[in-house]
Amino acid sequence: MAIQRAPKKVKWYVVWIGHEPGLYPSWEKCKAQVENYPGSKYKAFDTLAEAKAAYEQGPPARAAKKKSS
Repeated sequence: MAIQRAPKKVKWYVVWIGHEPGLYPSWEKCKAQVENYPGSKYKAFDTLAEAKAAYEQGPPARAAKKKSS
């Protein structure tokens, strides 16, 4: 009897700033767009709908860095 594994969860990747901004169905395709691109902005999402909504909203604002004392 063969052991069945759960299907691999598909993530969607949004590239806002990179070689070619857009939505990508795998990390490999996303990585090709952001690797060696200074200041690239990208993020993974669990569903295509979430990724589309995020892409339309634009990249998230960068959080302010805390000053160390």
